[in-house]
Amino acid sequence: MLGLARNEECFCGSGRKYKRCCLPEIEAAEAAIRREFRDKHPDVVLPAGLLELLGAAVGLAANDPGLPKETPLPLAAALEALGRVALALSGDDEASDAAMGELQRSFDHSLRNHRSLRGVRYDPTALSEHLAAAPTGPSNAGDAAMRIAIIIRKLANPGLRGAFALNLLATLRDSPGPAEVGGLVWGAWCLAEDRRAEDNPFWGAVYDATLDELAAAQDELREILDDQAAETPGRPDRLADCLRRYPVMDRRLYHLVKQDVAEALQAIREGKIDLAYPAWAILGGLRHWRGVAAQLERLAMELASDQERQRDPAQRRRTNETLAAAQEAFLRGLHRIAVEVDWSPSSSTRCVPWCGTPSERTSR
Repeated sequence: MLGLARNEECFCGSGRKYKRCCLPEIEAAEAAIRREFRDKHPDVVLPAGLLELLGAAVGLAANDPGLPKETPLPLAAALEALGRVALALSGDDEASDAAMGELQRSFDHSLRNHRSLRGVRYDPTALSEHLAAAPTGPSNAGDAAMRIAIIIRKLANPGLRGAFALNLLATLRDSPGPAEVGGLVWGAWCLAEDRRAEDNPFWGAVYDATLDELAAAQDELREILDDQAAETPGRPDRLADCLRRYPVMDRRLYHLVKQDVAEALQAIREGKIDLAYPAWAILGGLRHWRGVAAQLERLAMELASDQERQRDPAQRRRTNETLAAAQEAFLRGLHRIAVEVDWSPSSSTRCVPWCGTPSERTSR
């Protein structure tokens, strides 16, 4: 389900091949999970993809310090969660139903709130299109359920399974609590099962989360845009916060902007829009700036979050030099593109070192 080949770079970020890095530990973890689970639940068959995912969660080494922090899931925690899920699935009494409901609620809470699972959503544009194409008018509960099942069947493509499995792996390695591990393992179990998407609780939960977040984000964005005429202070910050809390809307806006850019480029090609500078210089500069801006933001956050480093003049000087180098890299990239299209950037563009305390920078 994770789809990592033996000769590819390992998940842990070491740079070594998977087969020469964490694969032996992951295979050992899979064997231990299979053995322990079979001894306690001989009549329950584990989905193959689930065993692979949990083996990676347990056996994958602590990742490279330069990556987002992840720690291995304890084997005991994985086995305890698997036991809870197996008992809930194998029983047919009220206690089993209650346990299943608790696992579903736990997974749904993680799906909507955990940072690594906020990206486990359907494509918002495709969802909106399917909803718009669905029949409207009076209907009973059965008709509504049928329409939702058809939409889920269209949205849940095989490519999402591997991507969502990686999200679950990251969440399992983010030190979840015992209750959360149970819900995550239940979600992973459903994801690994070989049954129709419309009958699978995992894909149904993703549908509900995507639809709810898309509606909430649209309402919030509409409110922000309605305040535009009044020039409400802090509107850009509100917009950025909304897109940060609702990644699904960020993807939706990206699609809309992509459409607008395509129409603008077509108009430029047809001569309907005149540009003062070549289009490739403008678009190429934006491309370079996107990467540089991310680097600037990361460095600024590191500086602002570490009070001790701010008091160290040498550290502040090194940080400012790094920021200046990033800005210079952007200008060099823009200049390289400009040379290719026979256009020179403005000579007034120059690098200004970024210094001062966080409060001073905020006031600028």
